[in-house]
Amino acid sequence: MNFQQFLKFGVDQGASDIHLQAGSSPRLRLGGLVRNVESPAIIASELRQFAAEIAPKRFVDDLDQAIAAGSVFSAGVEQIGRFRVKLYSSLGEPGMVLRHVPAVVRTIEELNLPPVVRDIAGVRRGLVLVTGRSGSGRTATLAAMVDLIIGARPVKVVTIERPVEFLHAKKNALITHMEVGLDAPSFGEGVAQALEQDPDVLVVGDVPDAATMRMVLQGADAGRLVFAACAGPDVVQTLDRCLGLFTGDERRTANAQLVASLEAVIGLRLANAKDGGRRPVVEVLRAMPLITMCIREGRLNELGNYLAGRQLGMQRFDQHLIDLQQAGLISGTEAMRLASNMEAVATELRGLRQAAGG
Repeated sequence: MNFQQFLKFGVDQGASDIHLQAGSSPRLRLGGLVRNVESPAIIASELRQFAAEIAPKRFVDDLDQAIAAGSVFSAGVEQIGRFRVKLYSSLGEPGMVLRHVPAVVRTIEELNLPPVVRDIAGVRRGLVLVTGRSGSGRTATLAAMVDLIIGARPVKVVTIERPVEFLHAKKNALITHMEVGLDAPSFGEGVAQALEQDPDVLVVGDVPDAATMRMVLQGADAGRLVFAACAGPDVVQTLDRCLGLFTGDERRTANAQLVASLEAVIGLRLANAKDGGRRPVVEVLRAMPLITMCIREGRLNELGNYLAGRQLGMQRFDQHLIDLQQAGLISGTEAMRLASNMEAVATELRGLRQAAGG
């Protein structure tokens, strides 16, 4: 098949991901669902050839190993754009998932993120965690905040990613893009190297282990502004997971560093909107004194109550879902699907409908 033509079709259709697997017809993820495209099954040899055409040379030299290892890279496809590519093997046959990376970084407003995200991007030092499951918009949100910073002041920004996705225009900044596997052997080593480059801002694309989290906390503790993406269902569990990477005395040290440097945690989910697009659902924690006291004392289970008070732009996922439903942007069914507490959201929506009817 003509893979380039199919990629263009997927991009034109607004697919978030394009799935190509030998022995199966191609698929597109549209509106959160993987949809079949009427086409003959993909031939393994043709898919291997296409992978060899777009992959960096270091993967092409041993393509079978790259596929078996589940290698990830960024690739530019002529006249179509850039993609984040994940190779994989299924019963010994090749497969790949391609996620389109827009050429232009979308702004906070274009992403429909709440104004508090702009406020958080304006801080000068400390740690900002951006959390959510895969495909929730973490990378786009980080890119929007970085783009705001580099347009506002002359800074040195270092990004550590696997792979590098958005290539920022330099504007007022000096930007260094480091790719794990190419420019550094790991995220932790990448952050360590970046801290020696006189940075003002660090952007860490993933925090997979204690070594990376240790360097992230050291960077923020040293007065840098550090943005770090983490996988997690909500902001409270993300904080718990970050601290859970450590034990004993090291956990106490990490807790103290987190309390001293934390500025905010932004949680993300993506909702299917009534207009056919996607809308971010955002949970926000800000480091106000009562919040940091709870973290210091290990009372993370109490943080939700402070988020619900909505001070300084804080909010819980379920509050934002209700806001979006009341604004007519998402359906009640979608709000229930993404709710953290389905019963509480159902009760709130029922009460609002009754009040409106009255």
